[in-house]
Amino acid sequence: MKPEKQLVNQSLPAWDHRPAAHNARLAIVSGGTRDKFHGVHAYGEVVACLFARYARIHGYSVLVERNLQRWSIGRVPAWGKIALLEAVIHTETLLQFVSWIDLDIVLMNHSLPLLERVLHMPNCTHGLLGEHASETNPQGKWASYLQFSTGANSSFWFSRDVNEAYAVNVNTGIYMMRTNRLARSLLRVAWKIGSKPGYWKRHDPWWPLKNSSHPYYMWPFEQGAIWDVLSLKPSTYMVEMCVAAPGYLQTLTTSTGNSGFDRHKWERDLRRTETGLILGDVMAHSFFRRRAPFALHLVGSTNLMRAYGVNASAKHVGARACIRRGPT
Repeated sequence: MKPEKQLVNQSLPAWDHRPAAHNARLAIVSGGTRDKFHGVHAYGEVVACLFARYARIHGYSVLVERNLQRWSIGRVPAWGKIALLEAVIHTETLLQFVSWIDLDIVLMNHSLPLLERVLHMPNCTHGLLGEHASETNPQGKWASYLQFSTGANSSFWFSRDVNEAYAVNVNTGIYMMRTNRLARSLLRVAWKIGSKPGYWKRHDPWWPLKNSSHPYYMWPFEQGAIWDVLSLKPSTYMVEMCVAAPGYLQTLTTSTGNSGFDRHKWERDLRRTETGLILGDVMAHSFFRRRAPFALHLVGSTNLMRAYGVNASAKHVGARACIRRGPT
């Protein structure tokens, strides 16, 4: 049997960091569109610098794609995540694990190793349902598939998202998978689902109110296709899944859901830094120490706020060399 070709015929970009012996067990993969790296309010290079710093501490590899559009081949750029991850698994045969981390996620504690944190993830069912899940929680129908999963024996690791009504309430801003055939299959099936016109409409009841210029037109992008793969074949994929409770892998900066985070107040606080407050003091606020022990996902924020937040996180972890002199 001939080996399967990559989903998208593109070459990987240069690695941002790789151990000299090429013996990393985990590769962190990220990327964004060109505007995230060039021009007004660009913050991508700061994030790439921070990821490389983190990888050097823990012996990981890091690859950041500065032109994610080339992997999406006509789809919404977020689809490039699927094709890029699949290409890394296809190309880097010695890797054991690969993790996608969105460009607007800041790692708040560089001393915590992602791989060990994932492999020691607590109860996978509670991660999806909550420790005191209501009987009315529609996610309860997946409980039996996750009951034997642990962080150590899983193939996929996700974080709980903010809405129990989602097909599968997991967020793909940060997730990890083993580089095995099952992981590559999940990515390839998700890609195939995304080729069906309008597939995303069943996930977004508000789609008729969005035109093609809306930033969330065709939401939930590739995340919805991953929901579909997990839910359509739960006995194949979901039994290999572990889900982290909010805060364990990431804290979402959203004013909805159960994160307890008021993004609008946070953005007002960041704006005040323009009049002299220290960015690091904002990020070191007790909220971040208590509720974002590992990573903060700046979801829903403007690029300006993301640029402020990324620079603030660099200061917070002592990586001043990565800091730009404020958003431009």
